[in-house]
Amino acid sequence: MKKDKRPLLARLWTFQGERAPLYGVLIMATTTVGVVFNFSQQSWRNYIVAVIIIALYLIQIRTADEKKDFEHDNKYHPTRPVQRGVVTLAELAVINKLSIVGQIALYASFLDPRILILGLCSQAYAFLTRKEFFVRDWIRQHFFIYYVSHYMQLVILFYAMISIIQPVGESYWSFVTLFMLSVIVTEIGRKMFAVEDDTIDDTYSAQLGHKGSAVALSVVAGLITGTVYYFINNHSQNYIYLAAPIVVTLIIFIAAYKYAKSPDRKNADLVEKTSALLYVVAMLTVILGA
Repeated sequence: MKKDKRPLLARLWTFQGERAPLYGVLIMATTTVGVVFNFSQQSWRNYIVAVIIIALYLIQIRTADEKKDFEHDNKYHPTRPVQRGVVTLAELAVINKLSIVGQIALYASFLDPRILILGLCSQAYAFLTRKEFFVRDWIRQHFFIYYVSHYMQLVILFYAMISIIQPVGESYWSFVTLFMLSVIVTEIGRKMFAVEDDTIDDTYSAQLGHKGSAVALSVVAGLITGTVYYFINNHSQNYIYLAAPIVVTLIIFIAAYKYAKSPDRKNADLVEKTSALLYVVAMLTVILGA
């Protein structure tokens, strides 16, 4: 493996573009926190700090996963940036540690023991996921246990963020439900591969089959739209705003059907993009309509 000789910032820019686009991180963080802030009377400082925490955590996950999945990626994804020598694991480890320190400092800045404890719990669980709960070989052989256990870190993160924003008039768990469904639909869409690319078993299409993963994507998309309806029905009754998530959900149904019939790269790309679109549309609908 030949090391990339470009300056570090240029190499990191290539890495983020391929593995964790900053625009995606910022869109997810700003819209997710924006949903909760829409129900809050807290200052904009709380909003900005919560956005930074979410963004830093997503960067932490990405950089940690590069080390955790290094051997797997060497075998199955040799063209990824770390495998090509664009960045090293040591360089990513520095970014990982800085993101952790930054989050803890931001949690501590509120001078509220409850918020700091939630932040520490978030980091403690992140440590367990990084170590794969000290049962690496076993948990990697159990796909759904692996992913459910790793999704739990986002439950803790979202609850901590909601505790910073302190919304009124709505249960914290209603927000967590919306956010987790939206994450799951994005992850399912991201891991529905074309038949020619589905050569390993760590995808939803490999585990559920192409038709099964298409059904799962459609069900979760429908649940997201139902959750958005819950927010609008309970707070504003501005039902016209439901048009956008309904249309996107219908497009996902069509994309999933096409993928189930013909799981090629074109249709795999379509379900990935439409599922990511639903995340953003669902968040914006609640922000603007509820």
